[in-house]
Amino acid sequence: MPVVSQWANTEKTIIYLLYEKPWDWEAFAAAVAQINTLIDTVSHPVDMIIVIHGGVPLNLSAWRMRGIIRDFHHNIRSTALVGANDFLRQTITAFMRVLGRGNSAFFFAATLEDALTELAKRAAVLRVAV
Repeated sequence: MPVVSQWANTEKTIIYLLYEKPWDWEAFAAAVAQINTLIDTVSHPVDMIIVIHGGVPLNLSAWRMRGIIRDFHHNIRSTALVGANDFLRQTITAFMRVLGRGNSAFFFAATLEDALTELAKRAAVLRVAV
C-alpha cells in the first residue's frame, strides 16, 4: 500500500502517515480516513508525523489537497512533515496560510528523529503550561 497510517507508540499519542512511491490522491484520502478512525479510539490529542519520501503525484490538484487537508481529524494537535522537497514545502505553506489548520500546529522536519524531538519539546511545554 503506497500510504500507510499507524500508531507510532503504545500510548497512542503519535500517529504516522507514511508515503511510498507511487501514491495518488485516492490513497492519501483513504489514509486520512484511516487516521481519523484510529484517532476516534482515543480521547486525548494526537500528534501526527507525515513521512513523504516518494514526492507528490504529478497531478497536484489544489482542490483535492484542500479537501483532504480539511478532512484531517480535529483532535490532531501538532503535525510534522518529514522528507518534503522545496516545491512541496512551498505548496503546503501556501495552502496552510489560505486554509488555516484550526488548532493544529504544523512544522517541517528534516528527519523522523527531528520530528520526534520537536514533538517531545512541544509536549514538555504543554505539560509545564498546565
